[in-house]
Amino acid sequence: MSYFKYAPPLIIIAITAFVILPINNLSPTKSLPSLGLTILTIGDIQQVADSNLNEVLNFDRTSYPNSIPRHQKLSLVLVAGMYTKITGVSPATAYVTIISSFALLSYIIIYKTLFAITASSTISILLPLSYFFSPYISTHSGHPPVLFSFFLLPTVFCIIFRSYYYFQRSQTPKSIFLNVLVTSISFIFLAFTDPYALVFSILFFSLLSIRSFLHLTSTGTTIEKLTKFLIFTATPLGITYSLYKMSMGEDKTFITMPFDFFRAQGMDLLTFFLPQKGLLLPELFGYTMNKIDKLEFYGDGSNIRGNYLNPIFIISAVMIFCLALISTKRYLKNTSMVFLVFFAMTLLLSLGPSLKINSHKERTATKDKISFNDYLMPSEDAILDLPHGNIYKFPVIKDMRAVYRWTIATKIAALFIFAYLYRFLFRSKTLRRYAFLIVTIIIAIESLPTDYTNKISLGHKFMRSYDALYEDLIPPLANILTPEDIVFFPTVGNPYLINYISPMVGFRTYNIAGDKAIPIARKNWPDSVRTIEKPEALSNDNLLEAFNSSDLTAVVMTKFDPRWNSYSWPPKTADHFDCSRLDHNVFDVIELDYYSVIKKK
Repeated sequence: MSYFKYAPPLIIIAITAFVILPINNLSPTKSLPSLGLTILTIGDIQQVADSNLNEVLNFDRTSYPNSIPRHQKLSLVLVAGMYTKITGVSPATAYVTIISSFALLSYIIIYKTLFAITASSTISILLPLSYFFSPYISTHSGHPPVLFSFFLLPTVFCIIFRSYYYFQRSQTPKSIFLNVLVTSISFIFLAFTDPYALVFSILFFSLLSIRSFLHLTSTGTTIEKLTKFLIFTATPLGITYSLYKMSMGEDKTFITMPFDFFRAQGMDLLTFFLPQKGLLLPELFGYTMNKIDKLEFYGDGSNIRGNYLNPIFIISAVMIFCLALISTKRYLKNTSMVFLVFFAMTLLLSLGPSLKINSHKERTATKDKISFNDYLMPSEDAILDLPHGNIYKFPVIKDMRAVYRWTIATKIAALFIFAYLYRFLFRSKTLRRYAFLIVTIIIAIESLPTDYTNKISLGHKFMRSYDALYEDLIPPLANILTPEDIVFFPTVGNPYLINYISPMVGFRTYNIAGDKAIPIARKNWPDSVRTIEKPEALSNDNLLEAFNSSDLTAVVMTKFDPRWNSYSWPPKTADHFDCSRLDHNVFDVIELDYYSVIKKK
């Protein structure tokens, strides 16, 4: 019995544990990838952990009296929340552990799928590293659903790809049922993680469906074949759509941005070919964007980071196209063309309605102050308007405002195109195999960060800040408020930290974070609570009315910014609400380091 068959999974585990996870600040108990929205998500995980199984979707600690679904990150929150409930670990540890586990799972599944194409363990281990080392992860680590979907999306792509492969080989009722089940679960997981990732996977699924349909018609179509095909393709989409619509609710609406917004948020083509600074080979050989000011580009700079794709992948796509035209290997030809079409479509969609190549705006923004006008690009500032521009007015697509994020799907397609190139040209020739291996190594290590130790230190710093935030904010308030309390925090802006404080302490609050969720929650507030929404509205009469109506039991004024201090703790300055103007014969005012708690006597 050979022990070499255990080598690939052990190598994958080692690379994940000692390279992929540390550089992305995903070491459980030791680091966090970010603060801000991560802390908000940790609060949601705690809500799930504290719920009974029949109430697990309620999220009733925030947006009292009516909960608002967390559809965009529900998969992550549910899995991490159940992990916390079962194991007793902290929600922060659960958050990092679940994402880390999916990173490893994703690597293994990509390896298995690429190995089925290349039959080379070495190529299949190295090639995914160009994806996992992408700076796209670190630039989106502050957005938990996007970070989670980064690892989840290639897993779903591989599952869809393998499901179609098995569907082609076997169309028994059992086989169809299993394939439909696995595909449906994959789509549902994405639907309740990141809608962008769901759209990417549905596009890929649709292209494979077209390819499968053409294959069926070319081999002789029967009613039975078409029925099985429709069941296989329509059932997962129907189930996902129905559940997603249910989760959205009637009040869930999205603001449609002007067309100039989509033009600005599209990828600047320069950033596709020129990497950002801090990557190993670009820094070594001097082909980086280190002299470019990201705020000179349209938007806030988020649409220029992490777009880079090694030109070797572009060359591979061109070669695959040429080979597919002349190849007599029908299966390879048809399947590789699916990835090629998907690659081209997602790349085109990532550009937005207009072509930009090093297109700059007049620099008015600063790091701390970006106006809405910075997100708008007039048509005349672009090199040219692209013919597919009207697609951004279509349903679903018009809600995908971060246009540049289509590049993540392009990166996944590039892996498979490169693998098919190896299968077409290099697998059977020894010298070619070694040449291809050298190129694969270059691609794999190119995007390794040069500041490896700094990245790890940053993750540890985030964890220390989080631990300090917990100690400063949770135990003091837990000594005063109970799970029976109904609390309101008069505040201005988006109160991220209240979404964390409420479930960690255990009380209910009318507040909720999220620029889309706040207006929905406000509709359900009693008039007495709406009256004291802002701190300046607090008065003896307004407070007394709210307490006498039994709409709440406590009002808490924070001495920190509930949004911006979620990114940086401790706060540099403390805001104090002047409680001296309140009637202390009527109200108890309890002063803490970071709160003023007001209750009726």
